[in-house]
Amino acid sequence: MDPISGLASAGGNTAGRLTHYLVLQLTSVILPGAVALTELTMLGVHFYPHPGHDVTFLLSVLAKVQGGGAILFAALGIGASFVIGYVTRAIGFALTGRVERISARIARRRGRPVRSDLGRVRHVLGDEITDELTDLHPPLAHTDADGVEVKLPAGGAHQGDGSVHAFEYNKLWLRRFSPVLNVDSMEIEINILVATALPFVLAAVEALVFPRLPVAFRLVVVAVCVVAIVIALRQAIRLRQAERWYAVRNVAFDLAMRRAAVRYPEVSAEEE
Repeated sequence: MDPISGLASAGGNTAGRLTHYLVLQLTSVILPGAVALTELTMLGVHFYPHPGHDVTFLLSVLAKVQGGGAILFAALGIGASFVIGYVTRAIGFALTGRVERISARIARRRGRPVRSDLGRVRHVLGDEITDELTDLHPPLAHTDADGVEVKLPAGGAHQGDGSVHAFEYNKLWLRRFSPVLNVDSMEIEINILVATALPFVLAAVEALVFPRLPVAFRLVVVAVCVVAIVIALRQAIRLRQAERWYAVRNVAFDLAMRRAAVRYPEVSAEEE
């Protein structure tokens, strides 16, 4: 098998894609959704008008659920966590996209120089690889697009211009033909970060509305939640920018490695 065929055949890993999807859904949808569901339940119990129906009462009721009722309750809990988790992640992406656009506007007003992804590839790998890269992958020419008037559907609160879909092209190429170089781990981390925003907001709300908590403790919880949200959003934005660059860079690496693999001097049997 020649090196290029070997690289291509390694991309057909259905089990790997399924594992990636399951991990993504578990870490960025179901788990944050379960946390948000718990927080919403506690808030609902707190505002329930009947006396004596507090969190302790709720826990005692749940402890009595057994057998088929427990299975049904678990299934309902997972389903609710899934739905709430999707909403939580969507809100997180919307907030991240908004902050990202505001930061980009501020950077443009301040006149900060921004090197394009292809410009970075040219700086790292040289003109020959960059020119061949755009010749083999014409969609990558759109990675320099800015302010394109035609808006296309795009997930993750991205601006739907040509550069976003060129970025998706890069990710799909790496997943199919060079899975070792893909950026799926960064995608999972970004999803986890944006999905934490709403649970932290609900935690801050609970700290403010629960009457039995000391004032100092409430202030500490709210401050920690605010700091956590800011750090999570900043890290998510940084990773979103890095993910785009790594996707382009790794496709260029893929090309350079393929060229080296077919041109590298073979080791003779005597030298082995």
